[in-house]
Amino acid sequence: MCNMHPRSAFLLAMTSAETGIKQAIVALQPDTKWLVENAPSPDIVKLLRDYFPQIPPIKSLNGRILFPKKTILEPLKKCVQMRNILAHNGRFDRTAKETEEILDNIHDLLWLLDFYCGHDWALQYLDSECSNGLCEEVGVKKKRILAASVWITI
Repeated sequence: MCNMHPRSAFLLAMTSAETGIKQAIVALQPDTKWLVENAPSPDIVKLLRDYFPQIPPIKSLNGRILFPKKTILEPLKKCVQMRNILAHNGRFDRTAKETEEILDNIHDLLWLLDFYCGHDWALQYLDSECSNGLCEEVGVKKKRILAASVWITI
């Protein structure tokens, strides 16, 4: 779909990111369900950067919730801007290859959210660049194998 319809793929990916973030918030803090489902969403990058670290996760990385700046937060910030331009101007000037990279970043975000919600298996699907970013942030050597048991025992 990305090669044939990069605009549609991008919009679906952004919708998936927003929905995944909301679902993770509700999974980790069920008492927020009504607010998350009915109130306008704040900026999703702010939610990940400022709100998520305050939520007690089911699984964590060295006791913390982390989203690598280089592979998750910075690309997602650009994606929010691109989505707004697309929604208001109808303009989307990304190639299929660029769109594929965006989709990969959003996949990593969704895998991390799954992990924080208690699904150990999700870490095995992270892109190596995202895994390396997480390793750097928790002080683990980059070459170390990323597995749920490694993170939990650190």
